Amino acid sequence: MTRATQHVQHSDRSALSDVHEFNLAFLFLVRKIAILGTEHDKLSLGLDSIKAGLMAKMTDRQLLDLARSSLVMSRFALDDHALLSALNIGRESGVLSRARAALSDKVIA
Repeated sequence: MTRATQHVQHSDRSALSDVHEFNLAFLFLVRKIAILGTEHDKLSLGLDSIKAGLMAKMTDRQLLDLARSSLVMSRFALDDHALLSALNIGRESGVLSRARAALSDKVIA
C-alpha cells in the first residue's frame, strides 16, 4: 500500500468520524428540543408530534447507534422567502456599494 493510499484511507476514516460526531451532537440537540422545545422549535426541525415523541423516548445508546450513519443527519426548515428578503435588504448600501464604487473608479482610471 502506498503512502498516498494510506493518507486517503486515514482522511476517509477521519471524515467519517467527524460525521458520526456531528450526527451525535445533532441527535442529542433534536432529542432535547423534542422534550423541551416549543411547537415552533420542533416544526423548524421537521418534527411533528409523533416524531418528537419518538425522539424524546430514544436512549443514549439508540442515538449513538443512529449517529453512526455515514450520512449527515441535519435538516433545518428555513423560511426561504424571509431569509432571501433579509439578505436583499440594503444590498446596494454600505460596504457593497463602496466596494463597487472603488472597483469602478479603478477600472475607469
